[in-house]
Formats: sequence, structure tokens, C-alpha cells
Amino acid sequence: MSECKKKFVKVVKYLNETDYYKTKFDDKMKEHFKLLHEKWRDWTETKPMQYYYDMKEHHTHINKKLEFDDKLETLWVNYISAVMNLRVNILAGVGSERIGH
Repeated sequence: MSECKKKFVKVVKYLNETDYYKTKFDDKMKEHFKLLHEKWRDWTETKPMQYYYDMKEHHTHINKKLEFDDKLETLWVNYISAVMNLRVNILAGVGSERIGH
């Protein structure tokens, strides 16, 4: 499992352990989070670059509306930082043989 996916799983676990998802996410945010969750379930290291751009659209929407508590903020920032590093590495060609380029 990739480092990004591990960090995303931590966010999901936190949301499941609290009622944060049910009480703080509006319907649009729930839809974006659900689609992002599906992307990570279907993820493999051979996905094309477009797959990551599609994920970015969901991140952008969630980032705009997410209200953080301290724990969620730490988990989300760690996850987004890992995703951003992954995107940079993909664009730089680092590990490109693993991601289908």
C-alpha cells in the first residue's frame, strides 16, 4: 500500500470513529469524499497520470469546505502533503516505471 493510501486510510478511520463525517460534511462534500474513497480502493501503482488529476479535483473541493478539528487537520495535512509529493515525483519521472509511464 502506498504511503498516500495509508495516510488516507487514517483519515477515513478518524472520520468513522467520530460523527464528524455525518455532522460536518454536506451532501456535496460526502459525494466528493465517497468518489475519492473509491479512487483509493481501485488504486494501483500503474494508474495513468490522469487518475491523479481526477483525484485532485476531489481534494480541491474537500479542502475548500473542510472544517478541521486539531486531529483531523493533522491527518489531512499529512495526507495532502504525501499526495503532493507523489504528484511531484510522478511529474519529475521519479519511479515512473512503477506508475505506467
